[in-house]
Amino acid sequence: MSTQRMEMWRGIATAAAQDARTIAEKANAAGRDLTAEEKAACDRHMTKGREALEEL
Repeated sequence: MSTQRMEMWRGIATAAAQDARTIAEKANAAGRDLTAEEKAACDRHMTKGREALEEL
């Protein structure tokens, strides 16, 4: 796999993890637990990140 392709997949994984982290931080800053919808969104982002890492 080319370096450029590896960087692309790593970038996708990093962005997905950051999106999930941002959702969790917003809930935490509001002093509450994640809603079911937020948890589902975090799970989707983390799944996307795992899939991107599998491509490496």
